[in-house]
Amino acid sequence: MSIMDESLHAEASAEKGDNSQWRPRFQDRLVSMMISGMWLIFLYYPFVASLKLDSPLRELGLANTIAFAVAYLYGMAHATAVYPKGHAPPYRRNLVTFLVALALVGTLVIIFPFAVTAGSLLIYITALAIYTLPARLGIALGLLGAGSVGLLALPSGDFLGFMLFGIALAVYIAGVLEIQLDRRKEQEARNARSAAILDERERVARDVHDVLGHSLTVIAMKSELAGKLVERNPTRAQEEIAEITRLSREAISEVRATVASLRFSDLADELAAARVASKGAGLTLKVSGTADDADPGHRILFGWVLREAVTNIVRHARATRVWVEIESAAITVRDNGRGFAVTQTRGNGLRGLRERVEKAGGELIITSGDSGTTLRAQIGKSKSD
Repeated sequence: MSIMDESLHAEASAEKGDNSQWRPRFQDRLVSMMISGMWLIFLYYPFVASLKLDSPLRELGLANTIAFAVAYLYGMAHATAVYPKGHAPPYRRNLVTFLVALALVGTLVIIFPFAVTAGSLLIYITALAIYTLPARLGIALGLLGAGSVGLLALPSGDFLGFMLFGIALAVYIAGVLEIQLDRRKEQEARNARSAAILDERERVARDVHDVLGHSLTVIAMKSELAGKLVERNPTRAQEEIAEITRLSREAISEVRATVASLRFSDLADELAAARVASKGAGLTLKVSGTADDADPGHRILFGWVLREAVTNIVRHARATRVWVEIESAAITVRDNGRGFAVTQTRGNGLRGLRERVEKAGGELIITSGDSGTTLRAQIGKSKSD
């Protein structure tokens, strides 16, 4: 299995949802709980109904209502928290939460045999099914929940019954649309990654052909010449052999650089690597934006751009500061080091980078002078244009 195949396999495995090394941040869960908590207003009906009951049903109703609110908030907090790519929500735990909430609803419906109360509770079951369970199971159970609201609330014929059914239906439709949108985005991101991998394979094949084809041809010619000169002109033969040695080492370095570029990493990984490289080189790195600000389809390409730019800065620029700006469709890397003649080709790195950007429908813009160098890769038009 090649390096690229291993990378693609690892990416596909990550999409299955390995949660062993990651958990949503507390602030993400808190925000999700606050947003979901706004809908607890509909628990007004079972709460008020509980207060009207005699003991011990009153205490049982209140306890069940509070327990249901906790289960609902817990489930929604984990289901709608921000999970990074490759880390799916913990569906097994969510299923348990859903079943607990469903059992509590069943108990409350038995306590309050009123259509409006039952309908208001089933709205939450619809939301939990859609947002906490796997797509197919969630869609099926969500439809059952929304339909149950209609069966319970509509026969009353009053405005409140129609309103509850409308809310349940709206929650269901919104959830299904969100699921479909997420699926579409994930598929587009996978397609973009696959296309980027294929493009990179083609680029590497061209680079290896260009580097080795030229170098090996020259080495073969000089080896043949050195063989003829060994007896007639030993000094000249030694010079040719030394040149062969130099060319061989250059070819090895070029091949190593090409193989190193095969390492599959996205923009977030390259940002972390850039911070490490900058710190090691004594550079002050300032980043405007995050990897999430970039369009998912551009993040791999922008990772390559950042890697090449930082590598050149560390090796050649003699800079002290580096600025990185990340936009949806563009990335800009700027330094305050010594510039270079942009019209002159600086190795295979920038040339290959330009080819990749242009093949993605973008443009690589490089400006350089005494005050430093700015490298900008832009796909289409950025938000700032």
